[in-house]
Amino acid sequence: MVSSREEWSAFATHVEFCCSKTFFPNFKIRHIPRAQNTIADKLARGARSSASAMLYVDSLHPTWLSNPVVS
Repeated sequence: MVSSREEWSAFATHVEFCCSKTFFPNFKIRHIPRAQNTIADKLARGARSSASAMLYVDSLHPTWLSNPVVS
């Protein structure tokens, strides 16, 4: 099924997506032009221009965090 490390990365993402989508049976993606969604566009521009304390996002908790809280 997967023969190299490079392929595993893409395959793992695919498997995670397939497993996760069962939790969202009515999920849809729809393009909304910026002109029709000015509030979200303003928030996105503000987030891109501001300094962020979050440098990296991962599905695994940091090793220094012994007991992550999941709600």
